[in-house]
Amino acid sequence: MSAAERHALAKGLIAQADKVVDAGDNVALQGLWPRAAAALTRQALETYARALLEEEGALVEDVRFGPLMLATHAVMEAESARELAQLWAQLSECLHHTELGTTLDVRVAVQRARKLIEEDKRRVVVEEDDEG
Repeated sequence: MSAAERHALAKGLIAQADKVVDAGDNVALQGLWPRAAAALTRQALETYARALLEEEGALVEDVRFGPLMLATHAVMEAESARELAQLWAQLSECLHHTELGTTLDVRVAVQRARKLIEEDKRRVVVEEDDEG
């Protein structure tokens, strides 16, 4: 999968998370939607991180997600890279170890992830002139 395809997939995953959040009050999804939205959001962040790193030529197909999140600091603005890694870690913690909603507002997490993916704050690299 190309980096552009991964980026489109990340946007699609976050759109799906939005739909799950919007349908959260539906009786059929009661109690299930927070976990589903959190899982989709975390997957969107992982896919987005891979896309950013692949665009820079990194081979990240088999890289675990913790190191992947750390590597985003090389290609994103520092604040955005921290936000991405922290949000991913919070979602992971909630999905694996806690009751959702007690430690993380999933609706807010989806909004934060969407903002990161849509704003696409890559690190600006200024190349130095070889003269002088």
